[in-house]
Amino acid sequence: MVGFARLITSLTASDMLILEDNGSEQIVVRHTDTGSIAIDRGATQLALSSGSLLPNTWTFIEVKAVIADSGGSVTVRVNGADFVSVSNADTKATATASANSVKFWGSGGSGATVRYDDIYILDGTGAINDFLGDHRVRTLLPAADDSVQFARSTGAYNYANVIVG
Repeated sequence: MVGFARLITSLTASDMLILEDNGSEQIVVRHTDTGSIAIDRGATQLALSSGSLLPNTWTFIEVKAVIADSGGSVTVRVNGADFVSVSNADTKATATASANSVKFWGSGGSGATVRYDDIYILDGTGAINDFLGDHRVRTLLPAADDSVQFARSTGAYNYANVIVG
């Protein structure tokens, strides 16, 4: 489950979101040069929206995917409404029915500017694993060392490992 706000200055065919399994594409959500949204399993198109995105307009996009040999599904919502989906499909492009990385993609070298904001990623654990809807993500930067539930990668202070900018 992934959600994000996105703005693109002109419509050219481009990937928006790629769910990968060890560097190989599982699910690709892309838009066409007419603004339609396509759902692909690797390089195979599974669905194409009848509606279109508009250039120079912020849209909030959410993608919910179940990766499986059969019975898989992908739903894409735009501004809270179902936009395109596929169900009871083979959504598994690799040997594993999972994704371990998420890529946000740009404009495919077209010269268009792409902006992302308010990104959230849900991993399928815990109580919250469904569409959250349009929202704002606020960054809270650490101001001092604190005890948290992760091991710092280097150094003596947690806050020193935060990259800003």
